[in-house]
Amino acid sequence: MSSNADTSDDLLLVVDRANSTPRDPFPGRLSDVIQALSLEHSLSSRETEILSAAARGRSTKEIAAELGISRKTVEFFWTRLYQKLNCHSQLEATAIVLERALRA
Repeated sequence: MSSNADTSDDLLLVVDRANSTPRDPFPGRLSDVIQALSLEHSLSSRETEILSAAARGRSTKEIAAELGISRKTVEFFWTRLYQKLNCHSQLEATAIVLERALRA
């Protein structure tokens, strides 16, 4: 029979895995939509990674940590994404992706 400590450790492991797994509200479709946007708007691979992570609910801080770059660098790429996607915020850029995923 397992102890409470073992059960707590198991629960923490499950929570850690859930928190570290990218969320995809539209399995499969989201990747396709992001790839299409990337081609349409000539996004760099890094811009595509950042847009993808944001569409899966990641914050700038989380994106920076996952990609091993600074928050300032992520913010720089956001500035380029705003220009290429003709939008003014991370929320608007993410909405573009999610709206397309809903229509796909």
